[in-house]
Amino acid sequence: YNNVDLRLFRKILELILDKTLVEYIMAHHNVTMKYRDMEHTHEFGLIRGFQFSAFLAQVWGLVIDLMVLGSKRAQQLAGVHEPNRFLEFRHEQHATCHTIRGYSRYND
Repeated sequence: YNNVDLRLFRKILELILDKTLVEYIMAHHNVTMKYRDMEHTHEFGLIRGFQFSAFLAQVWGLVIDLMVLGSKRAQQLAGVHEPNRFLEFRHEQHATCHTIRGYSRYND
């Protein structure tokens, strides 16, 4: 989450959320931090501990998951109308039609 491009992330959030809410969230991440004689303008990555940072990390993880899996395979893994049980598929064809048969995101 340290390598998130905030300009790209802003565009993705505008597809999901209201524009004024996105502006409010991004205003908290576009900050200048000062300590004694040092100054840093934050322009890249998520700052942990700020308001909405946990939500933004979850959204970014969802975007990465969809890019890795694709929307069709993500729907097959999760279940379209009702969620699938853990490591189970509705149809045998869904289990064998793709090389990715299980997927889990791990954040360290």
